[in-house]
Formats: sequence, structure tokens, C-alpha cells
Amino acid sequence: MKSYYVECSVSFTDNSENEPCKMEEIYSFIVESKNKKQGKADAEIRGIEEFENDLGKGNEDVKLVIDAFYETCSGARAN
Repeated sequence: MKSYYVECSVSFTDNSENEPCKMEEIYSFIVESKNKKQGKADAEIRGIEEFENDLGKGNEDVKLVIDAFYETCSGARAN
């Protein structure tokens, strides 16, 4: 297994107030995967999971963009 550092941004529309508001959150984490292609797929899933764990479900227009993705050493940590 290889370790990959991921930094992604998730943009969304927050409808919790009277007027919808466009917002963005940034997440960074490490994924373990057999190869780069699978690692990116895992990163997309993990990014949405991080977002939903952080802010819950129910936001609209949720879009994830991987801003940084590269192989790192085993045991690496993301801030």
C-alpha cells in the first residue's frame, strides 16, 4: 500500500439561514491505496465524508476539488 497526502476544497450552498450563502471548506488527510488512480477515487469519497461529518448533510451544490495529491511516506500525518 502507498500513502498519499490529499488537500481538497469542498464548495457548497448553505441554506440554514434565510438567504442561501456560497461557502467553501478545506480538508487535508492521508489515504492508503494500491495506486494513484484508486487513491484519488478514495480521496473523493473521504473528502465528502469529512465534509458531512463536519457540517452534516443537507447542503446543496456540494462540489469537491482535489487541490493537492501526492505520494508521501508511510506513517505521514496531515495537519
